[in-house]
Amino acid sequence: MQPIFRHRILLFIFIIKSTITFSQDLVFLKNNTVLEGLVDTTTLSSNSIRVSSTDLKTNRFIDSANVVFIQNVYGKVIYPNYVIVNSESKLIHWPNSNHIVRDNNWSNFKNIEEAKKAGYNICPACFNEDLILPNDFLERGISYFAYNEFRKNNEIINNHEKLSKVSLLLDEILKNWPTKTRGYNYKIYVYKGDPNALAIARGIIFISTGLLELLENDDEIRAVLSHEVAHIENRHSLRQYLQDQKIKQSVQLALLFTSAVVSAAAVSTKITNPQDVIYKVNYDMLRIYDIVLELAKAGYSRELEQEADIIAQRYFYLNGLNKIAMVNLLNKLAYYSLIRSGTIGASDAYSSHPFLLNRINQFQNTYTLYLDQPLKLSVRTKSDYGISTSFAQIVINSITSIPSSLDIEEDNIFLMGTISNHNKSTSIRVDNLQLLLPEKTFPIRFEGLSEAYIYRGQTTEISIYSKLSKYDSMLLFKKLKTGKNFNLEITLSYMNQELKENKAEVLYKTIPNTVVTIDE
Repeated sequence: MQPIFRHRILLFIFIIKSTITFSQDLVFLKNNTVLEGLVDTTTLSSNSIRVSSTDLKTNRFIDSANVVFIQNVYGKVIYPNYVIVNSESKLIHWPNSNHIVRDNNWSNFKNIEEAKKAGYNICPACFNEDLILPNDFLERGISYFAYNEFRKNNEIINNHEKLSKVSLLLDEILKNWPTKTRGYNYKIYVYKGDPNALAIARGIIFISTGLLELLENDDEIRAVLSHEVAHIENRHSLRQYLQDQKIKQSVQLALLFTSAVVSAAAVSTKITNPQDVIYKVNYDMLRIYDIVLELAKAGYSRELEQEADIIAQRYFYLNGLNKIAMVNLLNKLAYYSLIRSGTIGASDAYSSHPFLLNRINQFQNTYTLYLDQPLKLSVRTKSDYGISTSFAQIVINSITSIPSSLDIEEDNIFLMGTISNHNKSTSIRVDNLQLLLPEKTFPIRFEGLSEAYIYRGQTTEISIYSKLSKYDSMLLFKKLKTGKNFNLEITLSYMNQELKENKAEVLYKTIPNTVVTIDE
């Protein structure tokens, strides 16, 4: 795990609140610190920029010459309104960067895009072009804590004989992954223990010596790794945490930066590895500790394990591999447990949720329909003036039916694809999605949307699921395959910052009168 940071260490505080999420603008200063607050945009063109506290009780005026850039709650840079370039180094900088010497080699451009078109490249110290992900800093906190907690309680084998080969196969999998990867820094760690593997947010994979001893060929290694990559790329650590909070506390997460930001040198002069960076996280309030222990003990939830299995099967299918390797691996794990304890265990991530025998049955009886022509659905708004242009698009790439492990008359249906936010100015959130079939009185409601936040102008993967009778399952397959005789209803919200009770809050407001149309 290599947490990404510019030239400073941010001190993160994650606070669970029973109210709506608060957020603020970020003011990056020349002295390697960051202020947070509400920026008065009317002062951006003056010599002093006003920054108010969240409760609006205090104001602070910052000399604009000391401001490198300002980022608003949507991730958009609102100051400055131009960049400078060095004709010798061909690098793009912010005008007030603290690491440049102005001479005759400098010129101005209106924005980064124009400078790039002219042949210049961004300065890595000035700009962070990493994909902005919803709850990104929360996911980093979960990753950091889980990584350190797992290492503290397990013996890491740094020079295992299979580590090099497994790492090469991981690189191959990421290169051929069915969808664009998120850009995490992947790292495999081998630890001493019985057969097991654990995927942690942002690219960390732990594989036990016991599991490596069971793996006899490359496809069995790919079976393990593709399953773990599916957990990571679909952000299952974060999603399980959010779902846990939703169920146990019925609250929303509030993520606040502290106004205290320190430089790396101030914390330690001996930091040589990004993993030594110390994130000050309020562990008690996050309850990450409980989540980490649950992951290590019992794996992910039944739905997330099934989702990872489906995605791994998709990787095998699209790369011409035989999924029998997956079944063989699960059979080995089941027999390993059986001859040692007399039962198929349920005490670790590779023998529970769902139990191994159920997973074997599901692998053997899962049916996936990969759509040659993906089903494309545009989301628009309806008014007295007609139907708007599409502001979001849902693309369904595959439909999977998995036999229920609880009821032989039921199937678990997974729809996988993407959702794109065409709006360039605000983020959106998916609150509800359901299908209406003329043959059914009640709509089919899909779950798995707790993490479906889509930033402005971005596309994110979605995996949604529902439990249906076998008859309804076959009916749904037919409708989606033809793209006819069904309606889809979706409830979306957009991010909006406003004042409420003398406090600045980021609210998600429902987008009214949405309609979904099928793209021909």
